[in-house]
Amino acid sequence: APAEEMAMMGRLSFLSLLLCSVLPVCAGIPVRRTHDRAYEEISRHTWPAMHQQETRPGGGEWGAAAPAPDRSFVVAGDQFVKDGEAVRVLSGELHYFRIPRAYWSDRLARVKSLGFNAIQTYVPWNYHEGAKGNVDFSGDKDLFVFLTLARQQGLMVLLRPGPYICAEWDFGGLPAWLLSAPMRIRTWDLDYISAVDAWWGVLLPKLVPYLYQNGGPIVMVQIENEYGSYGDAA
Repeated sequence: APAEEMAMMGRLSFLSLLLCSVLPVCAGIPVRRTHDRAYEEISRHTWPAMHQQETRPGGGEWGAAAPAPDRSFVVAGDQFVKDGEAVRVLSGELHYFRIPRAYWSDRLARVKSLGFNAIQTYVPWNYHEGAKGNVDFSGDKDLFVFLTLARQQGLMVLLRPGPYICAEWDFGGLPAWLLSAPMRIRTWDLDYISAVDAWWGVLLPKLVPYLYQNGGPIVMVQIENEYGSYGDAA
């Protein structure tokens, strides 16, 4: 009898442990489903409103801010100084080209709510110019809407336009059509530099209204990426 009682207690202890392990997991299932439904409901109401605002009539880039001469972002000694006051840049990486446009506003708000005051994003050349001479900033590729939404969240932007970005992205963001000519990429090869000049000649002027001193969110720009490990640029 004592042996049977011990066995019974052992089985009950095991069942109690099992229930303690399983119930929290099962309890999370309806919460997750409720969250998904709530998110879909919020998106259903907020995204059309955003889209309507986006397509409003008027000239200029979408959401480009008016110039603000009193805005400044500089490096002074060993610190960043924004509008005359020292600031610590707390940045997360958030790539617009990996997130459907309908979720940009939500994801930026989440970054902000985590306590960050900045984001970093690359600009993949091959995402915008898949075919030579055909540059596309529409739909999910509208970098300027993304920058506007970042500004609306009060987030600074550290922009990384390449031309090579790495980012675990196909060909490091370089367009495949570069390989159709006998050029040496990421060097001073004239054919390569000519292609970069043409791409940046389209991209960079469009970014000017989004620089911090012009009322935009961009406070820093990185040219190239991880070049020190690549080799000789000659």
